[in-house]
Amino acid sequence: MNTVAPRKRAVAKKPLVPGAVIKKVAIPKSSLAKPPPAPEPKVLTIADLDISKVAGKVITIEEAAKQERITINGYGDSYYNDGDTVKGRTFIITPGGRRQTYPNYNTKKDGLITLGYLNTLQGTNSGSSFFKPDTKVSVRDMTPTEAQRYQTAALITQIRNTQHGLTSGADPEVFAVGGDGRVLPAFEFLGAKGKGVLEYWDGYQAEFSPTAESCLQSLGYRIHECLYRMRALLFAKDPKAKLTTLNTFDIPMERLEKDDPKFVKFGCSPSLSAYSDELNRVVEIDPFTYQTRCAGGHLHFGGTYARKDQADTVQWLDKTLGVISVALFRFWDTPQRRESYGRAGEYRTPPHGLEYRVLSNAWLASPTLYFFVFELARTIIKIARTPALREQFKWDATESEVRDCINYCDVDLALKILKRNEVMRDVLYSTLPNVLGNDTKLQWVRDFVETGAHEYLTNPREVRGWSSNNANYELRYAIGQYNTTTNKIS
Repeated sequence: MNTVAPRKRAVAKKPLVPGAVIKKVAIPKSSLAKPPPAPEPKVLTIADLDISKVAGKVITIEEAAKQERITINGYGDSYYNDGDTVKGRTFIITPGGRRQTYPNYNTKKDGLITLGYLNTLQGTNSGSSFFKPDTKVSVRDMTPTEAQRYQTAALITQIRNTQHGLTSGADPEVFAVGGDGRVLPAFEFLGAKGKGVLEYWDGYQAEFSPTAESCLQSLGYRIHECLYRMRALLFAKDPKAKLTTLNTFDIPMERLEKDDPKFVKFGCSPSLSAYSDELNRVVEIDPFTYQTRCAGGHLHFGGTYARKDQADTVQWLDKTLGVISVALFRFWDTPQRRESYGRAGEYRTPPHGLEYRVLSNAWLASPTLYFFVFELARTIIKIARTPALREQFKWDATESEVRDCINYCDVDLALKILKRNEVMRDVLYSTLPNVLGNDTKLQWVRDFVETGAHEYLTNPREVRGWSSNNANYELRYAIGQYNTTTNKIS
């Protein structure tokens, strides 16, 4: 049976003070009125703009002449005015903006005015555009949201325009797997490390050291050369063998017992740690009973930035690139490898500068991953060692959660940290070639990291895509471009 609650009777409010009389007070209509509307944007022509007074203001192209080519000097130099192609487009004039006038050489009037350092609210590159002097624009103040976008875009531009002067190199390790599916020890098809030898055995793992380069495209080709020579020697040993991206294997005890001790012993020297409580951490492991062997993908950098405050730089790499790699490399990385190798904060200080030893060799799975990792690493080093950038780049992550995230390969924690820092995360991604101002490619990078790179690879277990004519040698061709049918990059 449905019942209806009885309606409560209205009860008159009692005076707060005995004997007091409650009176209705009329509220003036003026106090109820809506706030006055924001002032209308001021409309004027490009010729009337005073750059010194509109810096930081939003301008919108309201009315412009049709696009046409205008000659500006007797040498025949000419430019198209942007004209109606930019009608309705919104810009922000930066404090460093400039204006220059070019008269029409043929008519001696109605020339062009170029406005420099225009930032769109979407955060595209600074640049310049040509306008006819009578182009009409409106000018207004930025909204808080626009101000935030502008500050973010300005930081991205500042990062991209800051030179780092770094050289880059690597000495990644990789396992070979024979046609029978078992690890094929590198000492069975490679020689020992020595002067001028770029590919060599490092115990059961193969290792190579491409020549360092200041250009990542050149270093990518050096890596291709090393892999080409290594594969040739591997296939000569076993035509069905492959280089695998899997970075942790257990070696059978019978092999450890019968193989030459020089192949069984660990060849690595102790690492330094960026964290004080691990400075004296020593892991005692008997290589003749410990079956696990791991492969790393260490990044090397040379130059002034690579030699300054190295422990601090490594902490910056950990909290950004290290965390990103946990999400990106979830298919390959395991906590087992980081029990004794590739822990958060691991680095060395070779004569050329800095060796960051935290990452696995997962970036060998594709040239796209290689470019992605090295581009971000160089940018982060630049931010960490440039006071003006460091001050603006606010990344929220505690030391303990960063270390736990890396050491335990905690993907959920990595995604949580990236979500918390989504503004600065997008700043980092937007510094990648051809991503700035392209919302589609920016979203592609987000998905690439948060889904895991393995989802974009045809066979994530193999080292692939390093052919000599591979377009992926330039990241600008790789980001956001893949087979639209298979959704794969290689």
